[in-house]
Amino acid sequence: MIQNYITPKITCLILAITGFAWNLQAIPTPISGSISFSGTTMIDSTSFVSATRFVSFQNVTVGAPSALSGDYTGTSGAAVTMTPFIWVPPTASTPLNPLWTFVSGGNTYSFDLSVLHQDYASPTGLLLSGIGTAHITGPGLQNS
Repeated sequence: MIQNYITPKITCLILAITGFAWNLQAIPTPISGSISFSGTTMIDSTSFVSATRFVSFQNVTVGAPSALSGDYTGTSGAAVTMTPFIWVPPTASTPLNPLWTFVSGGNTYSFDLSVLHQDYASPTGLLLSGIGTAHITGPGLQNS
């Protein structure tokens, strides 16, 4: 009768290699840079002071090359899908996954919004800030 034995040394080596490979996949690459968008939107009022939500977004694209930096360089003009959301109250639409997404150069760029804050509103303008997670996925890239 022939028996196959796996020695403890080989088992530890296999587990160590498996653990190393698992860790390589779990560490995301940091994303850096800035991005801007251009397009039109519809709100639920005639003034940002009384409005509470973006009802829709149309013809949104990644902004001019001069407004892009870092990992977003080279994405200018890509068509962007924006998710309509409520900003009053700020927690009504958060988390929002994704807030925006687009494809450029075979990679998918997106942003998941976790926290939203209204900083300023006037009849013709609105300033919002927030916190979230940016992602770039595609051939040869890790999810970040």
